[in-house]
Amino acid sequence: MLEVLARHGLVNGKTVGIDGTTLEANAAMRSIVRRDTGESYTDFLTKLAQASGIETPTREDLAKLDRNRAKKGSNEEWAHPDDPQMPRSRR
Repeated sequence: MLEVLARHGLVNGKTVGIDGTTLEANAAMRSIVRRDTGESYTDFLTKLAQASGIETPTREDLAKLDRNRAKKGSNEEWAHPDDPQMPRSRR
């Protein structure tokens, strides 16, 4: 890839740096809310955990529960609170 970029004059030099930063992929999940209730993702998972018998779930409990759920971040159910398409009453 760097060779193609160099041929087109988009990069130059002889030193290449690679960043191996590890990021938490679900960081945005903390800020989304349910479209129908306005409930936060953490609150939603907590209710699921309590319904499954875990009275006071830890973050690890919630992560484990969330791993096995299908359709966990569907756009039909979840939105960012600043999403202009989200109903005002749920923001």
